[in-house]
Amino acid sequence: MFESIRRSAHIVKEPKEMRLVMRSDGTVDPAKRVLLVFPIFTHVLPEAFAAFAHMLLHTGVHLKDYKPDVMVRPRELLHAAMNHAADLCIQNPQYDGLIAFDDDCLPPPHLVVRMLAHFAHGQHVVAAVGYMRNYPHTTTVGRFLPDGSTLFYNTEKKDIESRGFEWVDDISRLTPNEHGLASVDFCGMPAIFMSREVLMKVEKPAFGHTDRTGAEMTHDIFFCNRVRDAGYTVQVDVTMECDHIGPSPLINRETRAWARAACEHAMAGEQKVG
Repeated sequence: MFESIRRSAHIVKEPKEMRLVMRSDGTVDPAKRVLLVFPIFTHVLPEAFAAFAHMLLHTGVHLKDYKPDVMVRPRELLHAAMNHAADLCIQNPQYDGLIAFDDDCLPPPHLVVRMLAHFAHGQHVVAAVGYMRNYPHTTTVGRFLPDGSTLFYNTEKKDIESRGFEWVDDISRLTPNEHGLASVDFCGMPAIFMSREVLMKVEKPAFGHTDRTGAEMTHDIFFCNRVRDAGYTVQVDVTMECDHIGPSPLINRETRAWARAACEHAMAGEQKVG
């Protein structure tokens, strides 16, 4: 008789290794640190490179209480890259948290400094406002509908769909506190701060693409669900917007004026930063 051979259940091990930052003389560097995470699959577009360069230069000049470290995860799926970053943050108690960036979203120069100010005020998960790169370009700020799953008539597709949430299209509908923060149910991650405390306490893995029911979702929604389950809130700073590099419109006599206006507005913003 042959014994049946079964695979043992997969066990996600808690990271136990400690990775301290050392000085050249062999002693531990006592400075507080923040991990800046860039999951870049293959390359960064020029517009994003310029925004990241401005932000890093601003951070180097104005960040007083922290030393930033940079982590780049090339050629890796987003949820896997973010889980690696979360593990590294957990393994080093010098990190108060990490700030992750989308490689095609343009953060404002002061983002790192402002995110750490939010942490000093007791916030553990704070995202900047992002926008969908495709039509109709809503924000990536999500809220559950108060009445739960609701039927909507889709005027474009001429059919009915069931949805229990909305993407907030008009950010002015949110009511921020004195620090510019509004509590939301979930959001995208054009740029987001997450504390080491949250990463230690959320169910592992912190990032994935399928929940217990088999429902598929993006890594950012998955993480926000984990955050709420762990008893923390998700905050969005309505004063910080990240431009999203999207497909250019077709240029013709109808769209040319809008394309010109968009380019002129973008160039004016670059001149202010420079």
